[in-house]
Amino acid sequence: MNITVYNSSLVAIGLIDTFDSLLWVDKYMDIGSFELYLKMNDINFSLLQPDSFLSIPYSSVYMIIETIEIKTDIESGDKLIITGRPIVSILDRRIIWAQTNPTGNFQTAIQTLLNENVISATDTDRRITNFAFLTSTDPIITAASIVREQFYGENLLEAIQELCYARSFGFRVTVIAGVMTFDIYNGTNRSFSQTTNSQVVFSPAFDNLLESDYVASMSGKKTVTLVAGEGVGSNMKTISVASSDGAKTGISRREMFTDAKDTSSTTSGGTLTTQQYNDLLTEKGQIDLADKVDISSFGADVDATVNFIYGTHFFLGDIVQAQNEYGLEGSMRVSEVTISEDITGFRMFPTFIMV
Repeated sequence: MNITVYNSSLVAIGLIDTFDSLLWVDKYMDIGSFELYLKMNDINFSLLQPDSFLSIPYSSVYMIIETIEIKTDIESGDKLIITGRPIVSILDRRIIWAQTNPTGNFQTAIQTLLNENVISATDTDRRITNFAFLTSTDPIITAASIVREQFYGENLLEAIQELCYARSFGFRVTVIAGVMTFDIYNGTNRSFSQTTNSQVVFSPAFDNLLESDYVASMSGKKTVTLVAGEGVGSNMKTISVASSDGAKTGISRREMFTDAKDTSSTTSGGTLTTQQYNDLLTEKGQIDLADKVDISSFGADVDATVNFIYGTHFFLGDIVQAQNEYGLEGSMRVSEVTISEDITGFRMFPTFIMV
């Protein structure tokens, strides 16, 4: 496998075709990473510098070099260790500079956050000139909305990740004609729950399910959260928020607390009404509850080169079907894909989460 190296302007400047090992991880709702081990020499060291970019044939995502380490060893020779994350991680270098109160269309809200803090920031020093937003035409994404949110000072990457995670959307930055292009995506449903798309199945019957691990747990589930907003004591503004699929009464009710004291009813556009502020607290509560669900997982080690091939029949973020020999089955989303190559050979294996 060849690794292409680009300078900070995304111009190809070299090729790495000899290395000890490469571990490349693409993730759907999270930030991936890479780790490259190779011989330390003047050519490799001058080529692989911080803020340079890397790409490989099996991934649509470019990685950015963040850390360089030289490890000396008299016996086995000096090694260069290069690590970093996908291009989308550059959003970690920005905060939400001014109070922003997104409401309405979800995709427009994300684009606003990017415009104000990266693409067309008022302070030109904050701009990244070759960064763009690609509007999705996926009807699930275009129909998504935000009742009301509020950000001020948060890390931009973490804010976007939080919003997308609550809706099970993926996000990424790909390179299109030399431009770092951000988009939101949803993955394609290829499970038994639909008949529109070709189905992808991992099962002993297809000789592509190597092993599986089924877990059902409610230990971390929460169904109701008490959201506390601005104010102190008896003047504190609070609201109770229930998850859409959670029980609200009796033994099945599972409570938690959401601290939203930094959420203000005073915005750049004026003072929010009681209903608007309650909508804001409700959104905070729903986001907090999003990952406090019962866990039904169907972990699987699959062969992504037999019958259904990753990159051809299914992709990162897609929903596929898994069945084991005990009749247990489930729809699983491809949450990450790990690509590795070392002296033992090349391997590519996906990781799944239940949906």
